[in-house]
Amino acid sequence: MDEIRGDSLEGFLCPVCIINFNSAMQLRAHYQDQHSEDFFHNVKEMYEKAKKIILFKEQGNATVPETETVATSSSKSTPGYTSSSVYDELGPARSHSEYFKSVRMTRMEHYAAQTNNLLIRLEKLLINLPTDRIKRKVHEQDIVPWLDDKDVKLCPGCAKAFGLLRRKHHCRLCGSVMCAECTFQLTLETARKMTGSSTTSNSVESAQGQHPDPLSKVSTPINKLLRSPSSASVQSVLAMDTSNESFFRLCEHCDTLLTMRQNIKEVRNQKPIINQFYEKLSTSMNETGPLLKKYSKIYNSLCSGETIYNLNDAEVLRVRIIKLAENIDFISNKIAILGQNTEKPPEGNQLKLQRAVRIAATNYLKEHIITLPCLPTEEQLKMVQERRR
Repeated sequence: MDEIRGDSLEGFLCPVCIINFNSAMQLRAHYQDQHSEDFFHNVKEMYEKAKKIILFKEQGNATVPETETVATSSSKSTPGYTSSSVYDELGPARSHSEYFKSVRMTRMEHYAAQTNNLLIRLEKLLINLPTDRIKRKVHEQDIVPWLDDKDVKLCPGCAKAFGLLRRKHHCRLCGSVMCAECTFQLTLETARKMTGSSTTSNSVESAQGQHPDPLSKVSTPINKLLRSPSSASVQSVLAMDTSNESFFRLCEHCDTLLTMRQNIKEVRNQKPIINQFYEKLSTSMNETGPLLKKYSKIYNSLCSGETIYNLNDAEVLRVRIIKLAENIDFISNKIAILGQNTEKPPEGNQLKLQRAVRIAATNYLKEHIITLPCLPTEEQLKMVQERRR
């Protein structure tokens, strides 16, 4: 048997006694008849060992005695299987957090430096931007030197060859060459928002206002094309695309950096919903305070029999205060139940904060609105005024 186990055998072999059978049906019948009890016995012993491990952990024992081994039958063990301890201790661990932070910081500084350079170039491009195509091209090349298009045979974005139908375009922020399909358009309005600049020449906007219909700019050159040679026609078509452009052409890399910065800026400036609710709540409470003082003053004046204030004005003021109180109660309740029906309801400090806002608003209403005195009727007011006289 040992010699058989040492050799490499093939066929329908029993994993326990290493007997070769002619078919899978014979092997299955043999295993069910001869080794079914061994299988259930091994499973039962493994379950008992696992139960002991759990009990050891609950008692504070981190390890299992060395005598505890995997439940195997000494007489009928699986060939090639070595008994070992059930509980394996944790091996050595190494934290990569510091390395990750250093790599991330270097990468973020690199992206930040590139983005800042792009914004500086974009702001310079917006200053005194000419409307004439030739002057604008010279202005753009003075700010950002363009790569010589003769050195670029293929578009770096799509790897397609340039030709008569596939023109070469330059990125206005880095000067690289790409085709029209791989370019991104950055409008002048968006560029001003990114840089926070209003230095764009007004002549650009006036030029846009003179041609509300884009077909009006194309109709004249098309008529000339019908009477011009083919080379001149091509040049005129190439000139039409770049005349009075209201955008900058960018490559994918520059557009990605600017878009990422703009998204981060919008996320930082965007207020959470709870902040928006709280601002409305604070506004309503700030409006209620002066009205309460005015109402108290009018109420005391009417109760003392004075004729300085009118009862109708006091009733209008009371209705206004009650509406503000209803608004305070509604908004505070919204804050308290905010996010309860979502997949990730608020918990921890956020939940405590929402409840604290609700409690503070409720106490404010109890202290100032519920105790608000009722106005006297007209008959009571006349009686008080007669007594005062």
